[in-house]
Amino acid sequence: MIGYFDLHDIHAVFICIRSCPEHPANEVVINRILSDLREKDDSWEPNRIRKIIQSCGACQDKDGIYGFALTENAYSYVPMTVLKDDRIYDVLIASLEEMQRALTEGNIVKIYDLADCLHDLPILLTDNKYRIPKTFWENEVRYYRSKWNGLFLKDEQKTCLKMK
Repeated sequence: MIGYFDLHDIHAVFICIRSCPEHPANEVVINRILSDLREKDDSWEPNRIRKIIQSCGACQDKDGIYGFALTENAYSYVPMTVLKDDRIYDVLIASLEEMQRALTEGNIVKIYDLADCLHDLPILLTDNKYRIPKTFWENEVRYYRSKWNGLFLKDEQKTCLKMK
């Protein structure tokens, strides 16, 4: 399971990809995070996403784009909440799969647009009690669909809009 601050780290990953879409570590970072989320491990550990980034060698340089992952944070002062909703995991997984395909294609503009579409999703989840606001679908996703993939997150959107 991932927690509140893991979502912040996924946000940071999307920001890194948006700022440097051609960075060679992007694909391995996305692949490793995607693999971890697919496992649906019921345990939670602090700094899960940062440890994934560290383990794949993406943050060798503290001044590099993934340098933030070299610092493991202690969150003892904040109540830890974890994401348990499989529907939200499905959205995250489908988003990461789309990013994985974009990175494999190597189209820098598409990678940038997708990272721009997705970068706020993790923060929206933390700010909205692990729910995706309608505005995400109406703004960010709509733009990406109109330009690149008309089916992007369509099924997941239907499921999430039923959540209340």
